[in-house]
Amino acid sequence: MATNQNGTTPNWLNELYKQAFPHLETIKDNKDITTQIEGVDKWFYCKNARPYRIEEKFRNENYNDLLLEDYSNWTTKRPGWARDSQKTTDFLAYIFLPKKVLWVFWYPPLRQYFLTNYDTLYRKYVTESRARDYKWGETFGPTGELLFRTANIPVPLAEFPKTWLAKNFWEYLYLTKNGVNNIIGEVTPNGVNNIIGEVTPNVCQKTEQGRLLPSGKDRG
Repeated sequence: MATNQNGTTPNWLNELYKQAFPHLETIKDNKDITTQIEGVDKWFYCKNARPYRIEEKFRNENYNDLLLEDYSNWTTKRPGWARDSQKTTDFLAYIFLPKKVLWVFWYPPLRQYFLTNYDTLYRKYVTESRARDYKWGETFGPTGELLFRTANIPVPLAEFPKTWLAKNFWEYLYLTKNGVNNIIGEVTPNGVNNIIGEVTPNVCQKTEQGRLLPSGKDRG
């Protein structure tokens, strides 16, 4: 898992965020350690809605899969973000840096999917995988010492049911046409980029009875 090394959000990513959240007015980086641990990297302030809690994950390559973190510290067996009950995240922003692709997942259903299907996912993508192991992440200290390892299960996007993706997943591309015009749009869950340039659904809506509403009336 890569991180945005310079600590700033690229302009293209801000544009994709605006496309995904049309009523977005302000983005604030979260500086509070407690809520960072709870899965809040950014606060999204939208018109007529409470602030949304966004967790960001960056990848340097796009393998069309989602690295679901089983353990955030393998040595201590600390639960990873994919199943940590302490997370308060509303939306997961999953960013593929080189191709400028943004995946947005509604986090509570994503966590529930991981917990419900854990045995199957672990068997298919860990014990029966070619590597027969987790996909490991490593974090190093300032002098190069290994601080901890994360254990991740690489789950292809195709593993998720299409009905689930239709309610809980959005994908956005940032393209440059002829090196001049930037084109932003949503692509369908099957990866077919068929509505580039059209107005994308409104992810940022009011809460209803304490429940977040993803975009579209049919997305409950």
